Amino acid sequence: MNAGTKSIYIPSLTLKPLRLQLARASKADTLNGVHSVSFQPRTKEDRSVSAVWNLANGSWRFLSVFDGHGAGVDCVDNVKDLLPLRIQSRLTKAVGSSIDDLAVSVLHKILVESISCLDDELKAGVTELFYGGETQLEELTDEAIREIVNDPQTGQGIPEIMRARTGTTALVALLSPNRQLVVASLGDCDCGIAMQNKATKDWTMTMLSSSHNTSNTLEWKRILAEHPGEGNAINLENHRVLGLIMVTRALGDMMFKLPNIWTQRVLACSEPPMHPGMGVDILPSRNITPLYLSNIAEVPHIDLSGPDGENKSVLFLASDGLANLFIQEGREESVDELFGECIMQANMNSDNLALDLLWHAIGSQDLVVEMLETGAARGRSRIDDTTIIGYVF
Repeated sequence: MNAGTKSIYIPSLTLKPLRLQLARASKADTLNGVHSVSFQPRTKEDRSVSAVWNLANGSWRFLSVFDGHGAGVDCVDNVKDLLPLRIQSRLTKAVGSSIDDLAVSVLHKILVESISCLDDELKAGVTELFYGGETQLEELTDEAIREIVNDPQTGQGIPEIMRARTGTTALVALLSPNRQLVVASLGDCDCGIAMQNKATKDWTMTMLSSSHNTSNTLEWKRILAEHPGEGNAINLENHRVLGLIMVTRALGDMMFKLPNIWTQRVLACSEPPMHPGMGVDILPSRNITPLYLSNIAEVPHIDLSGPDGENKSVLFLASDGLANLFIQEGREESVDELFGECIMQANMNSDNLALDLLWHAIGSQDLVVEMLETGAARGRSRIDDTTIIGYVF
């Protein structure tokens, strides 16, 4: 797309106080080329991390967005704390003392394995509590299991259980010193990069994330093929995995990855009780051949070195709350069109491109006021958490 042919709605001078209110409410920040906002008036389940890692072969830029779900933040907080460290550790080991560039295939492996191994650890955190596996679970009473999975001091589920009961998506971007960009996508957050043609000054937009949810035909067909004959693997009435969740790839969410006995006898024995919407009562008839959610990220790559690498670029990462703002308002723009419109502000030295993007996604001054006052808009009970990171380079 040619973003230069469209104009973006940016607050006029008379609306600057309102923009400032939105900036405060969304914790708008700009530091070292990273523009960020996180508007979370209710559930507060989004997380983000940005960092610069100075290794032997140069500086690496790391950006990430995590969108938690499952009536809790235990999993997303754990992933936010550990995944960047795991990626940095593997990357540091791969680089060592060498000043040479790493092959893209190595970067791909680092990101995919860091994510999947962390998810495997989340699973092991549950199963290793019961050395005898499912046989032991069948022999233990509910009371005995409760003593294992709940903290005697607080009466609440222990961390290993609460991380497994909840889940999160993951979107990670890694930019190497020689301008190789790799993006690991697990779930339905959005990532795109806009690049400006040095001669024409026009912008082109490329999406780098995959939508791992049941709106993606390839994803639900994949799950149906992996579970032949299981009509509820993707429930076609509400288009959810097992009729319960829209994302098709995520960390955590062990009720979709472990045999049903682990949900019924372990996860459901922890406190507080699992939310009714998690469908514990209907899982026995649907969770037949787990796992149903994948922990394997897709990792596209784009080479930003060479002549094109001299052009100005803007990289955006966003939780799905951004796209949901459009869907709920019946807007026609796609996320890549929204990204493309917004990057024009890079020429105008905007103090925060992510804030511009959020303002434009909300769509009007009246809706901005309503969302700031109520945390919702147009009478809805809530809006989804919306976190956006923009990196200008």
